[in-house]
Amino acid sequence: MREEYGDSYGSLFAARTHTIASAQLSSKKRKYPVLVFQPGLGIKVFLYTAIIEELASHGYVVAAIEPSYDTSVVVFTDGRIIEESDNWSVYINGAPDAAARFHLDRINVNAADNSFVLNQLEKLNEGTLQSPTVSFKGRLDVRLAGALGHSQGGLAARRSCQIDKRWKACVNLDGSLNAKEIEVMGQDAAHAPFMLMTAFFTNEKLLAVQKAQFRDLR
Repeated sequence: MREEYGDSYGSLFAARTHTIASAQLSSKKRKYPVLVFQPGLGIKVFLYTAIIEELASHGYVVAAIEPSYDTSVVVFTDGRIIEESDNWSVYINGAPDAAARFHLDRINVNAADNSFVLNQLEKLNEGTLQSPTVSFKGRLDVRLAGALGHSQGGLAARRSCQIDKRWKACVNLDGSLNAKEIEVMGQDAAHAPFMLMTAFFTNEKLLAVQKAQFRDLR
């Protein structure tokens, strides 16, 4: 990680946030809606701290995922370290069809991760799963659940709104698909409101692909 960030590595430890470890839920509301967030490929969640803090300040409980094999490095509580999979080279350097298949497979895995985390949030709310520091029992409004993410995580959010009807809204921050991937994912309709936030391309081919991402969300 030090090599990846170069001279800016030291600045990561100088940053100041508004986050408080093991903070208790505010008593102002009985229940709070939940959001599940996934980062972009190879990016650690802490780099999205400003976004997550902003959402939390508006009354959302945000559960942020670092997906194994899709994040630069994931450290488990038992000490295992999982690095980003070398298989991503298929997506970056492989033949178009093979790259599309691999990418779609990973999007489906990431969307399943979102559903798993929502399952765990439901258990926390029921009290059948315990947090070691904060009581969530009866405090999470899991009926108002949203999925969001950046880039690869945004595509997972998009897919979540196609395969799991518990999601009430999904937001994709700058996650894009190629024409082949749009053709495949477009076979399933989104069942909840979906928002795509992205740059407006001036290249005509890229602009056409961008517009197609909206057309298939019928």
